[in-house]
Amino acid sequence: MTKFDAPLKQKLAEVEASDAAAQLRFLGKCAQPIDDTMREALSKAGVTVNSVTGDIFTASGTAAQIKSAAQLDFVTQLQLSVERKLY
Repeated sequence: MTKFDAPLKQKLAEVEASDAAAQLRFLGKCAQPIDDTMREALSKAGVTVNSVTGDIFTASGTAAQIKSAAQLDFVTQLQLSVERKLY
């Protein structure tokens, strides 16, 4: 699916092969600022929305839930969340 960045696409394939119940953290971008209706649609897709800022959200979910969220028309891009060390 073209909405996934390469690291998320690879991680989805890994967890589907080994642990389909694994929760992945990810970032999403939407076509417009996220409102309550959009947030509810993401929740109905099964993902847990953690934070929202404008048209960007952070969330977590299983591979199947992330793929379900990607089917939503207003979702334009999904990226694997990466922890970075602070200097």
